[in-house]
Amino acid sequence: MNTVTFLSTVHKYQQSVSKVNIIQRFLTWCGAQEGKRLLWTAIILPLQACIFAPLTFIVAMFGGVHFALFIPVITVLVFTFITNLAALPTKITIPVFIAGILIDIIVMIISLSMGVNPGTLF
Repeated sequence: MNTVTFLSTVHKYQQSVSKVNIIQRFLTWCGAQEGKRLLWTAIILPLQACIFAPLTFIVAMFGGVHFALFIPVITVLVFTFITNLAALPTKITIPVFIAGILIDIIVMIISLSMGVNPGTLF
C-alpha cells in the first residue's frame, strides 16, 4: 500500500491599510468635479479677477509701490485665466486657483510687513 503525504504550508496574511495622503485625496476630489467644470470656471474667474487680484493690488499699493510685488499677482491671474479658458480639466484648474489664492495672500502679507503707508495712494 502506498502512503499519501500532504504538505501543508502556512500562510500569514497581513491586512494592510492603504493610507492616502491629503494631496492625493484632494486631487481625486478635483477629478470628481469634472462634471461641474463650467461652474468652477464661473466661480474661479470672477473671484480671481474681480476680488483677489484687485485686493492684492490695493494692499500692495498701501505697502508702497514695489513692482516686484505686482509680478506674482499678474502671473497668477494669467495662469488662472489660461487654465480656465483652455478648458483644462478640473484636476488642474482647481489646484492652480488655490495656489493663486495662496500666492496672493503671501504677497499681501509681504506688503503689509513692509509697512502700511496710506500716503502712497494720495
